[in-house]
Amino acid sequence: MEKEPAVAAFARFHDANIKTLLYFQVEIAQIQSLLTLQEEVDHDVPAGQESPCDIPSTMVEPRPIQWVLIERLRKCVHQYSKKKDLVPVLLLCLS
Repeated sequence: MEKEPAVAAFARFHDANIKTLLYFQVEIAQIQSLLTLQEEVDHDVPAGQESPCDIPSTMVEPRPIQWVLIERLRKCVHQYSKKKDLVPVLLLCLS
């Protein structure tokens, strides 16, 4: 362990880190599904009406559902991406 200080730091938490990554994947998939459904709803706007996700609409409160979902997705993907950088270290812990 002295040769690999990063491994020593994460060895105790590799199970928790792996579970965290898996839960992030589930959360991202759920948000994507909700977003797809909301995009379909927002697509069915009658002609001449502003779509809830046109740029001017996104600047008012309350924000459109689609916009809120995109913001949640961005945060979750960002957090997942930061955690995902630990995968090589976690793999070393498992070997």
